[in-house]
Amino acid sequence: MDPTIPPPQDNTDPAKKAELEKILEHSQELKVKQTKKAESRRGEHLAREQKTAEQQREALRQEKIVEEKKRKAELEWRKKETERKEAVAEMKHKKQEEERFWKDLDEKRQEKLKKRKEYMNKLHQTSVRQMAVERRKHEALEYMERSRLEAQREAERLKREADAVAREERRKAEVLSRKKRGDADIEEQHLKEEIEQETGKKRTVINAQERQAKFQLESEMRRQVMTVESLNDPMQKSREKARLEQEERTRKEKIEHDARQKTATLNADTAKQKMETETAMRKKREQASMAERERYAEIDRELHQKLDAIERDLIRKKEETEHEANRILRGEENEEEK
Repeated sequence: MDPTIPPPQDNTDPAKKAELEKILEHSQELKVKQTKKAESRRGEHLAREQKTAEQQREALRQEKIVEEKKRKAELEWRKKETERKEAVAEMKHKKQEEERFWKDLDEKRQEKLKKRKEYMNKLHQTSVRQMAVERRKHEALEYMERSRLEAQREAERLKREADAVAREERRKAEVLSRKKRGDADIEEQHLKEEIEQETGKKRTVINAQERQAKFQLESEMRRQVMTVESLNDPMQKSREKARLEQEERTRKEKIEHDARQKTATLNADTAKQKMETETAMRKKREQASMAERERYAEIDRELHQKLDAIERDLIRKKEETEHEANRILRGEENEEEK
């Protein structure tokens, strides 16, 4: 038996009967309030558990994002390392082919020289003057071939060096651009985390304000109910209780509506800040990519200028070689006139 309920008594007296009913009604109201408080505490406990679970899921998601970025970065590095090794192997292969080419060319030249020497030996008995003429021709031809070969080798070496410098500059531009894009990704993630943290703080304030407003409302309603309980007229008491219940529901709904409105505004502001952050970071990544492309174009222009300068210098050296060879030949003709 509920200790708040007095034992049965003689209810023949109307005053005692009314007092007993008043006590029973007050006991029932206390039970209802206790039940509501228990349900409110269970709801708050469930909300805290849901919030903790959500935070744990968010932490797991962030860890997965970080792991995925690490995996992509490692794959990118492995890809670049493979490309670098292939480029080195290709360069070595080209160098070996070039060395074989020049070796074959030298052997052919030596073979030609050998044949010329044999031919000059055959003509040794013809005429000293004729031999001198042939010797000068041989010297002029040998000088021309040797000079052209040296000029060609020097031009090829300079071209290889210019190409190597261009490749290195492209690699540096790519690394720098990749770093800037990565920095933009990290900055974007950091800014979004700050936005989420700030939003969480504001959401906590809104929830606390809502709970405080409800608590104050409940306290005020309890005081008014206690005042109504002191009324002697049952009909008036019933009407006042109904009025208070309606007022409490209306004011409570307004408090919840205001909290939802504040939360919706906060969520909209958070989404806007995230979108602005994403736009700014996307612009940084696009700027990095544009700078990379511009650097590539600049490197290509410099390479073409160097290659053009090498070709012009090669042509100049060949013209100087032909001029010197012609001078030698003119010397031979002057010797013949003497």
